[in-house]
Amino acid sequence: MPAAQAGPAVRKDLEGLVSRLKPGGSPDVETAVSRYAEFNQIKAQIIRLSRENTSVRSLALSLNQKRKVMLMCQDALAALEQAIQQEPIAKPPVSPR
Repeated sequence: MPAAQAGPAVRKDLEGLVSRLKPGGSPDVETAVSRYAEFNQIKAQIIRLSRENTSVRSLALSLNQKRKVMLMCQDALAALEQAIQQEPIAKPPVSPR
């Protein structure tokens, strides 16, 4: 059974065990239920932290790429400005009156 489908099956099996026990239950089954709840909490925390880390990496990559592209654009604009300033300006034709 794939891990993604195991969760509901485990919960169903644990609930079945609890329902079959006499009042007062079994310490082993109570421990299993408690440990499975802890497992799910830890799993949820790992997923949450993993997503936060991914977001941090994505942001860092995005900012780094943005900075590089911005510098390339500034260099291109500076070169264009310099080329325009070096271009001789043609005098407008003189029209006789």
